Amino acid sequence: MRDVLSTCQPRPEILAGTFNPEIFTASLSKVLGDYRKGEAREGAASLYSDPVAFFRDATHPTQGLCTILDNALARLTNGDLSRPAMQRLDTAFGGGKTHTLIALAHAAMQGQPLAEHMAGILAPERLPAPGQVQVVGIIGDTVDTLRETAGGAAPKPNTLWWMIAQQTLSSEQQASIQSRLDDASAPASDEFFETLFGDRPTLIIIDEIAQYLSRMEAAFPGVGAEQSAAFLMSLSTYAAGRANVSVVLSLASATNAFGDFNKLIRKLQSTHSMSSAEAEAVVREAQRGVLDVVNRTSEATTPVQEGDLSRIMAKRLFVSVDHAAASEVASAFIETYRQAGTDLPAGANDPQLHDRLVAHYPFHPTLIEFLSEELAQVESFQGTRGLLRTLARAVRRIWEAKLAIPLIQTGHIDLSDSTIRNELLGKTENSDLVPVLDSDISKASGTQATSRTVAGELDAANPHPDGYPVHEWAWRAVFLHSLIGRGGGLQDEKFGIDITSAVYEMASPAIKPATVRSALETIEREANYLRERNGRLYADTVPTLNNILRRIEGNVAHAEAMTRVEQVVRSLIKGSSVFDVHPNIDNSEGIPDKTPKPQLGILAFEVEEMDPARFIERRGDAVRQYQNQVFLLAPSTTHIAGTTWTESRTHQEHRTRQNILTLARKAIAVERLKENPENWGVSHEQLQKGEFRERAAKSPAELRTAIDESYRFLIYPGREGGRVVVRDLGKRGAGPTAGGSGGMHLEDAILKQLADEGELITDDRASTAEAITLLGKLFFDSLKQVNVSDLIERFATRRNWPILQRPALLATVLVEGAKRSSWCLGHMPDKDSHKPDPLYHKDNPPPLTVEPLEKGGEGWILCTKEHAKQLGWLESIVRDPNTVGAWIRQVIDSRDQVDLGQLPQIIEQEHDKVDAHVYQQQLENLFAQRQLVAYPREAFNEEGDADPDQAMTGDSVPVGGVTSGIVVPYQTAQARGWITKPKVENRSFVLRTPEKIKQLFNLLSGTGLAQSQTEVQALQIRAETPDKAPFQLMFGQTKVGALVESRALFAALNNRVRFTTEKHEVRLTLGELDPNCKFTKMLEQLEG
Repeated sequence: MRDVLSTCQPRPEILAGTFNPEIFTASLSKVLGDYRKGEAREGAASLYSDPVAFFRDATHPTQGLCTILDNALARLTNGDLSRPAMQRLDTAFGGGKTHTLIALAHAAMQGQPLAEHMAGILAPERLPAPGQVQVVGIIGDTVDTLRETAGGAAPKPNTLWWMIAQQTLSSEQQASIQSRLDDASAPASDEFFETLFGDRPTLIIIDEIAQYLSRMEAAFPGVGAEQSAAFLMSLSTYAAGRANVSVVLSLASATNAFGDFNKLIRKLQSTHSMSSAEAEAVVREAQRGVLDVVNRTSEATTPVQEGDLSRIMAKRLFVSVDHAAASEVASAFIETYRQAGTDLPAGANDPQLHDRLVAHYPFHPTLIEFLSEELAQVESFQGTRGLLRTLARAVRRIWEAKLAIPLIQTGHIDLSDSTIRNELLGKTENSDLVPVLDSDISKASGTQATSRTVAGELDAANPHPDGYPVHEWAWRAVFLHSLIGRGGGLQDEKFGIDITSAVYEMASPAIKPATVRSALETIEREANYLRERNGRLYADTVPTLNNILRRIEGNVAHAEAMTRVEQVVRSLIKGSSVFDVHPNIDNSEGIPDKTPKPQLGILAFEVEEMDPARFIERRGDAVRQYQNQVFLLAPSTTHIAGTTWTESRTHQEHRTRQNILTLARKAIAVERLKENPENWGVSHEQLQKGEFRERAAKSPAELRTAIDESYRFLIYPGREGGRVVVRDLGKRGAGPTAGGSGGMHLEDAILKQLADEGELITDDRASTAEAITLLGKLFFDSLKQVNVSDLIERFATRRNWPILQRPALLATVLVEGAKRSSWCLGHMPDKDSHKPDPLYHKDNPPPLTVEPLEKGGEGWILCTKEHAKQLGWLESIVRDPNTVGAWIRQVIDSRDQVDLGQLPQIIEQEHDKVDAHVYQQQLENLFAQRQLVAYPREAFNEEGDADPDQAMTGDSVPVGGVTSGIVVPYQTAQARGWITKPKVENRSFVLRTPEKIKQLFNLLSGTGLAQSQTEVQALQIRAETPDKAPFQLMFGQTKVGALVESRALFAALNNRVRFTTEKHEVRLTLGELDPNCKFTKMLEQLEG
């Protein structure tokens, strides 16, 4: 999408600053005077008196202008009686009334020579020959209403008919109707009009008819206006049937937006010594009669419609405008508005908006509407001239600043420019608002400003990606809408602007509506003079509490702000169960050494540079001993040695530091104002209003949030070789330390970071196999036996070790590791003892009362199980049958197949010596229970597969038992097809009683049968649902243990299906039975 810098070329004099808008000041009186003097021609000094330059450089062919000209000249040149004999111009601000009348005068007087220059405005056949049409011009606001007479007689009125005669007839020609011309009564006969006009085509232009009639009524009460209205009625009747007369008049200026009505009242008061009420009565009476006549006898045309004014301004301000770009820009704006949805006023969704945007290009419609329909109400703004001066200067400033904007919008009017300030504030009598501009929005250019405006500060703190000053532009729109209706305040709908309209005026494809809204919403919180009340934004000369607070902030010293920051830092982490916390440290002396708990040093905010090694490796000048217990928390604003900051990062952190100090000053200012409001002329009642109360609550919270989010860098010795690592904790959101509830507490974030990286052994992880394995490697990295007291110190001194969530957690680790047989834990208080007493391990687990950390771990040792065996500390023979049986299963399951002759030695190596008799008994039990299968060595072929016929398990075990061969887990042999399945007779069970079926489902929804290997050939369930729909479920071949895995299904069936008829049943067919399974007996009891 192209910007206005590339699609528009301003006039050179605008860019040079020499543009004089007075050249576009239209005066019909001067043009007609120049024609009478012969000076209205090409090359004339005045743009409006040069007909060629007038149409070439200053005229945009609006539909209204073209219609007026075509109607008048179709009658006068072509004799077209279908066209209206009398036309009136209805105008508002910048309505093009005078411009249209001048165009009509040029076309009638010059005629055909202008055909080329009027292409697109008037058809060539409408143009008369030069001099063919006589033009009568009456300028109602300047013409004299009476004339002196010879001999000192009473003055005579300058009536409309007398003034027309002076321009159409010579003195000799007037003689025949002189008495009628001098009479104050309006003539009405055709003979009079025939004499007045003859056959010559005559164009009568009456400008400002309402002002003329008001002045006539004041000079000749009860006669002037009435007779003028009567004449106009007669003239209209006469002209209607004669093609050689066309009347064009305007009457809107007396009450239009320029304030001429008030001017007229003042003029009558001055010239006729009238009171204001008398003058107003005269004006009302004069207008009543003429409006009635004119409205009934003339056809109304508006010279300038919506959209025309933008084209007119563009023609006067730019050499060229690429209107082809307008459609693309309009589409982009429409899409922006569509995405915003309800955040914009209804007009943003107008189906005609695209066409309006194109028609107003390169201006946004709301800018022209503001200038022409609102600011124009201010009398001293001078209407079109004021608009032209403002836009000319605005365009120059845009090009000087090289603003790459797609449309010129309200906020782009540069209020720092002295010329624009004078135009918009000086000439509208709003100079008292200058402090508002200088404080909140835009300081005057060229001044030695030592500080930014509030909007400037906000734009610096929250820069737009494209560098647009969003706050300044958005606030300008609010300010400009505060120039009108100030006297009526919020009761005047023109005063101020609602937030959705302000968003609409300044939103663009690059500045989304949500961004503009956010900028506007800061007004109430940040601005000194801009306010928000009942959804309306406006400027006020009375400073807000924000202004007072900002003055207090300015008196808060740097040291005071820093002290407040330190107070907040002290409260970031309170009552930590893991760390001893030391806030606001600036050197390594602030972190003690040789303490039981890990130490967390929170760096002072004022520290700008720091070297982590100085804190971790030393305490002051001494070498730190407990280096693994040092953790540092630093703000993002502190540069950490070893890290590289880009220029952008440097600027960013500088802004962060200044923002936090500013927030600290704000918090202090709020407190000072709250404590002593009378010191600043504020009442306690003002502080009870919602605005201040909300500010007082939010200010400390905003400071806490900013500081909490800044302290995001955690520094500590890492697991990889103990090297110092720096970790970014992120902003975490509005956590508890920031007074919110949606984010993560700062200490929680620290602990999570350490736990995720394995730097912290938490209560939850201490008893896990992962943690026990990790710590076992660290405990026995160089020795097979260590003192517990040494382990305690190593957690504090060895930088590649993790830390414990609490020191007592080491006891949990030591006991749990012994239980898991990861190591042996022994008590050996006498160093001369040859073995610990007791020695705890998996087969001799520690009791609940054991306390290996008592007296700092003195007298307690930790060793590997292999080490204990080597020293003969595990020589006791295990005779517990369950333990021996479990060891046999564990050894065989872990290897798939084991030589039976080597099995005892393997068990001793991995566990302990066992009683031979118990060993043999447990081995026979496992064969009988079909948990193990033995094969002679010769049963295996070359591929390693065993002959099923030589399998020894269950009933096939020889009478003397198995004494040699290869032992395999039963399930493994079964899976490999090394076992011939015994012939089994299937058994079927049928249950129909709901109570018994419920008991069956209870069995299958529990865990008691989870290990059952009993085969299930089929399970069929026929029932109905609560709404009596049939229900059927079938299982194929499986095992009882597998069915139990679907326990949730059977629990659900117990509650959701019904067994109400003989057809409803559960049919179960079993195959090979698990000898250890009691399921069959349970079924027999249920079926019986």
